[in-house]
Amino acid sequence: MKKLSIWILLTVTLVFAAFVGGIYFGRNFHFGEVQISGNIPTTIPASASATQPAKPSASTPAPSSSILKPSGSSSVPAVSTVPTIVTTAPVFPININTATAEELDLLPEIGPVLAQRIVAYRNAFGDFESIEDLLRVNGIGEKTLDKIRDYITV
Repeated sequence: MKKLSIWILLTVTLVFAAFVGGIYFGRNFHFGEVQISGNIPTTIPASASATQPAKPSASTPAPSSSILKPSGSSSVPAVSTVPTIVTTAPVFPININTATAEELDLLPEIGPVLAQRIVAYRNAFGDFESIEDLLRVNGIGEKTLDKIRDYITV
């Protein structure tokens, strides 16, 4: 019984030491400035449901970013810029007769496979005459069409 209590005491002491060491090292080691950049959110049509989350999209990075500066000095030089890829933000509504698979992939509920099916259907049978013609594409049903209706046009 005495050996068990010694092992428990030793284990608790080691866990406490690791916790205190983690706090100490976490607060006292800094690796220079960190630059955080964000994306400008895409405009959502006014008729879109407020409860439906917008699908993340590639957009133009914010022109100015927050820079976190560590307290204390650091011997590691700070990084002044972070390379970013500049792309144009999609314009909603997207024309389903001219959109690329990448643009269609930005729609809610539409992934890369379904976007490619839409483009393949359009190439095989010609332009869509109405939004409801999307129901002919394998994988698009009434529920999916209702979710993307405000984001597309013909």
